[in-house]
Amino acid sequence: MMEKIVSKNIPLYFETEESQLILGDSFEILKKMKSESVDMIFADPPYFLSNDGVTCQGGKMVSVNKGSWDKLSKDGTSVEEKHKFNIKWIRLCKKVLKSNGTIWISGTLHNIYSIGMALEQEGFKIINNIMDNSAWTKGNNANFPTFDAFIAHTANNLLIKNSDIPLTVADIKGRHLPLTQTDYGAMWDNHELRPKYVSDNCGCDSCTVEDVCPTNAFKNKRLDLSKCFGCGMCVHYCKNNSFTMDAGNVDLKIGGKKHNIPIICRQSDALRANKLSLKLKKMIKNHEFKL
Repeated sequence: MMEKIVSKNIPLYFETEESQLILGDSFEILKKMKSESVDMIFADPPYFLSNDGVTCQGGKMVSVNKGSWDKLSKDGTSVEEKHKFNIKWIRLCKKVLKSNGTIWISGTLHNIYSIGMALEQEGFKIINNIMDNSAWTKGNNANFPTFDAFIAHTANNLLIKNSDIPLTVADIKGRHLPLTQTDYGAMWDNHELRPKYVSDNCGCDSCTVEDVCPTNAFKNKRLDLSKCFGCGMCVHYCKNNSFTMDAGNVDLKIGGKKHNIPIICRQSDALRANKLSLKLKKMIKNHEFKL
């Protein structure tokens, strides 16, 4: 197994039928590994918190020093030393990582910003930044007496709002040319997600809505909301105003000028997405979600 990724013999510290463990200096081991031989790397580099300070642990005052590996000089670690160190190990990881490989890095706020900059400098594309602001707090044993309590707390605080998600606005005639940027909150929040049908207004011999409805939700003068995803086409095509839905407007600034643009047609179903999200959240809290 190991001979596929190392160019020189490296003694194994532990081995099973499915795994092999090497104990040693990661810099030296990475140098002996073959180029583009690894599919995935999980790295947990030093956080460089050892600065001869003290902290409270279990009611006792203890040193924050972890060991010589957690600081690069006698007096601690400067910003320049830290960044140089991160570039060095990330460059070695890039050498052994396959062109379609991925790297996961664990860190604290004390070091992760330097790591992110080093990744970009070495040509990596950062896909996700996963942060947990709720779990690792002082006295977490008292806050979460059981693992179930910890899971419930985390699930309740895993929240990404629509306003946190950026949305690029482009001209329909040239979608590769962005005009400006807004967010999903401006597009979705406080707007109606399904049309209302007023049958008394319906009197056409030939129904245009039946022809344009993409899901056949309107047939024989009846609206089937189980098929509808709230695109809004019926509202704009019905000549007798039999359908109403406040899809909203969005305020944009394009070329230095302010514009208020009505939302005419939607291609996403936020109502079903919200229901699925709540269902998934409930399954996670109840330990019912399984891969």
